Amino acid sequence: MAVAVPAVRVHDQPSTLREGERVRLLMVVFPEAAEEDVRALLDQAGAPGWTEVRKLVGRGESGLRLGDRIWPGYNSAFLCAVPADVADQIVAALRDYLAAHSSPRGSAFAMRLFSLPCEVLI
Repeated sequence: MAVAVPAVRVHDQPSTLREGERVRLLMVVFPEAAEEDVRALLDQAGAPGWTEVRKLVGRGESGLRLGDRIWPGYNSAFLCAVPADVADQIVAALRDYLAAHSSPRGSAFAMRLFSLPCEVLI
């Protein structure tokens, strides 16, 4: 399910983060196939920016993802530092997305969202 995103040029958005500000660093880890959807959700929820890390390998609740023939597939991750109100909007959007992608048998789409308190230093 692709999410419609309004035409926004990211570099035209001024940074809303200021030195010394306390924010939440969100890290969302998900299967690479959901990259466009997750990016769109972050943008719609008001993330002023993000960093993407691709081709992650590892093991989790959904098993191994090593990018080879035996354990195919990769994960990706987005990192974004946001004020608490934007973090809450992102959490709500990702929860809705997960609910829409869970199977009737109860197995959830393999996605995790982590939050760390942080301070903008530069």
